[in-house]
Amino acid sequence: MKKQLYMIGFFLLALSNVVVAQQTIKGKVFDKQTKEPLIGAMITVPNTTVGTTADLNGTFSLSAQADSLYVSFIGYDKTVVNIGNDKELSVALNSSEANLQRLLLRQIVRQACEQKPL
Repeated sequence: MKKQLYMIGFFLLALSNVVVAQQTIKGKVFDKQTKEPLIGAMITVPNTTVGTTADLNGTFSLSAQADSLYVSFIGYDKTVVNIGNDKELSVALNSSEANLQRLLLRQIVRQACEQKPL
């Protein structure tokens, strides 16, 4: 009987650690200048495979234990956001002209390579 109580106690303790370890982090990702939502922005927990993407309103929800998040979007500077006590984040990303130019150049090169001679 005593052994069973120890087993039940151990199980409950382990279960409580799993429940406490997860938190729901919500937020919105938008362009810093235009305030437009960034649909499809990537939100990831550093050094893990845990992540999500922003929806049509630029909002996201992520269940994880984290102190910070990486937020990125094509043509924008990648940002590290410290969570602290905030569970509702507002993330403004800066447009990066250099990233846009590289993306445009790749697209031009790709199209040129795909063209067939006459």
